[in-house]
Amino acid sequence: MDWMVKQYLTRFDQTDLTDLLLLRGRIMSMVEHCEESLDYGFPIYFSKGKAIAGYARRSDGLMFFLLNPDIVDKYRDKLAGSVEGRVRICLKRPNDKMDTRLLDVIDDMLWEAV
Repeated sequence: MDWMVKQYLTRFDQTDLTDLLLLRGRIMSMVEHCEESLDYGFPIYFSKGKAIAGYARRSDGLMFFLLNPDIVDKYRDKLAGSVEGRVRICLKRPNDKMDTRLLDVIDDMLWEAV
């Protein structure tokens, strides 16, 4: 694990950390030649130098970023109103549980992105 990402993850309680590590694991297992770094203040994952995805726990919830807006647009209907902006997908609001139904859609988008 990238040391800056590891440091980023130490800021969160166990519930948020579990969710963030779940996202990290999915990304790491699906993105070929995956490289991890902290950019824009949150973990970003690259394949062959191209930014693919990231995640962040912000004050307004747990966010997943697929850094290809065309793919996000293609899956917008399946994301059940969770898309905020062009590449940001809200997986949970503060004090809620993660909407795990969205994880299969995220998997599909990641496969398409790489």
